[in-house]
Amino acid sequence: MAADVATGSAAVSRPERPDIAGEDAAASAALKKAADPVLMEAAKKTGHDILKSIADLRRQQQDLRAMKKQVAKKLKNEEKRRSRLRKKARALTDSDLVALLKMRGDQQTEEAAKGGSSSSSK
Repeated sequence: MAADVATGSAAVSRPERPDIAGEDAAASAALKKAADPVLMEAAKKTGHDILKSIADLRRQQQDLRAMKKQVAKKLKNEEKRRSRLRKKARALTDSDLVALLKMRGDQQTEEAAKGGSSSSSK
């Protein structure tokens, strides 16, 4: 054997493998049970259908990114608006706040009077 190793002509013995076809069938059956129906359906599609679905998903991704950008912009604007209103509210004097509370009270009594008269006439 030393001579075979030196010449590189030594034969390597490989262990015998059992029949793989039976194992593949069992693995395939287990995979079918465990696989998601959506994935199985996707695997059945032709190449053209897969490319079309990829293009649709990319368009959907672009649309969602645009929506995310819009929502972020609106949120930022609302936060700025809230900040400006809070800053103005801090600048109000006590007499301004009393006047504001009076105006709100008057509006509530007017709404109650309108609501009360319309419900009593029915």
